[in-house]
Amino acid sequence: MSTELLEKKSTDVNQVMEKVLLAGDLAKMEPRDRINYYMRTCESLGVNPMTKPFDLITLNGKMVLYPNRSGTDQLRKIGSVDIQIIKQAFDKDTGCYEVTARAKLPNGRTDEDMGIVPCGHLKGDALANAKLKAVTKAKRRVTLSIMGLGWVDESEVSSIKDAKLHKMDLETGTVIDVTHSTDHSTKPNTAQPQAPGDGSKPRVPIEIANEVNKIRALQAELKIEEEDFKAELYREFNTETMKGLTLQQLQKFTSILEENKKVIEAKPASSPPTDLDPQQEAPWMNETMGPIGA
Repeated sequence: MSTELLEKKSTDVNQVMEKVLLAGDLAKMEPRDRINYYMRTCESLGVNPMTKPFDLITLNGKMVLYPNRSGTDQLRKIGSVDIQIIKQAFDKDTGCYEVTARAKLPNGRTDEDMGIVPCGHLKGDALANAKLKAVTKAKRRVTLSIMGLGWVDESEVSSIKDAKLHKMDLETGTVIDVTHSTDHSTKPNTAQPQAPGDGSKPRVPIEIANEVNKIRALQAELKIEEEDFKAELYREFNTETMKGLTLQQLQKFTSILEENKKVIEAKPASSPPTDLDPQQEAPWMNETMGPIGA
């Protein structure tokens, strides 16, 4: 590649960063620029863009990136972040389950953060899932905090009022609305299959059944909590259940999980950062993206 082409590429990337810094809104960028910005963000953090570690959220009229489960898991591995749960308790006054997590970097630096989930009215499996969600939230929040990244975590998105979720096609840069509200608990599931007129249950083809079993096995192997699993499904197919998905869609989801598994198991390509300073390592990132949950 000639010197002229290298200089032009560098100039293009700088122009993309300048647009984001000035506007702070990915929605105002050209599709090609959004792709470049997404890839540049992945490159700067050392995460694999093929696993789609980031999604998009519109908050206060601006569209920004936020890390999903794949993103925070990769950041934890890249940074060699050691996490311990140091406190778990139910607050009777607030009806919330509170979890405190402590993170530690190889250089000895530590940080703490909390995950709080309301669960006063819950029982049984619902209560158990709420407690697991609080643990997950605490671990992800402290991961982002100790890595010096002022992003909102995926587990917090559902609690942000009037936020809108989006997906981005990494080939075209096109933004696709996932839902008009982060509260999609009452959103009808258009992917549900219709039962036959005789009232009998539809028969599931053996190929689909095998693929579902394969996905569930990967879920167990990757230790993906059911709530996170549903969030992954919703992000990809706008549904929280595998019922009604085609064989091709299930195979695509299997590929996503397998790619995540490879990334988590692989060793970091470069030596892990020992102490990220957001003002020195990635000033453009912090000015643009964080903290948006405030």
